[in-house]
Amino acid sequence: MNSNDERFLDSWLRRRKSRLADGTYSSEQSAVTALTEFLEKENKALENMDFLSADDFLSYLTNDKGLADNTAVNYYSKIQQMYEYYIKAKKLNRENPFDEVDIDHLNYDEASNDKINLDKTEVRSLIESMPEMRAKALFSFQATTGARIGEVIRLKMENLDLSERSAKIITLKNEKQDDRVVYFDRKSRRYLSKYINNGYRSKFPNDDSKYVFITRIADRISRDRASSLFTNGVENCSEIQNKLDSNLKANGDERSTITTHILRRSYAQNWVDSGGDIMTLRNLMGWRDLETARQYLNDDVDKDKMDRYGLDL
Repeated sequence: MNSNDERFLDSWLRRRKSRLADGTYSSEQSAVTALTEFLEKENKALENMDFLSADDFLSYLTNDKGLADNTAVNYYSKIQQMYEYYIKAKKLNRENPFDEVDIDHLNYDEASNDKINLDKTEVRSLIESMPEMRAKALFSFQATTGARIGEVIRLKMENLDLSERSAKIITLKNEKQDDRVVYFDRKSRRYLSKYINNGYRSKFPNDDSKYVFITRIADRISRDRASSLFTNGVENCSEIQNKLDSNLKANGDERSTITTHILRRSYAQNWVDSGGDIMTLRNLMGWRDLETARQYLNDDVDKDKMDRYGLDL
């Protein structure tokens, strides 16, 4: 590894040490050590990292080093954050290649949102705060279908019907349901139509991809790249700042209380609060069983709910 990269990584670790708890910093050190070993093994410089190199690094963590999936994703996310800083520090005009790699095949624990929900007005404001048309189309689709983010990024052009406002998506995390049909609202259709038909999608080199949501360097947007776009929208949305907070994951890292999953949770809660039946919701959400609803819905009983939905004599 060249001396410039060594100095940069040393500087990065010094910055992180001043901001992190000891346990978290130790994990940061281990991630940087793994990256250093990878760069030396591949005779690669930081400035030459691309999508394939980032993908190879993930494979190096899981295969060569034999790390458990949770640990590999933890290390990978730390290097992803470091490389974002590297791009800004070096004033490079490029996307973060670590954002583009798909990690959905790994079995890792996803962060939950502790049943925080957004109401319709908040969701609408959040979508309008997204930084680009691709993000507006992607997250309005998720918000009005309740789909998982992993299902949305796998949406294919051939399975999207704008005229019927419907789409067939592959169901993840439910071996009992291969795919399902979901429906989106008219505003989502307008965003999707603008993105697909008004030149926004065709500006990407991969516009002949079979997938709806693409990037400059990949024929399908990654979960991490989508999450990065979502975070930008959250930061731009003044209406939900009172719900924006962070808490600690089990490994000591901070995570936002508002992630893409809140759109799926809010869809489910709004469905139930509006009087929708739980069995239809189960099919729309692609849940394995009704027990899963407990992870999504606020099941508190209060006077307002009784007055609205209870039997009134």
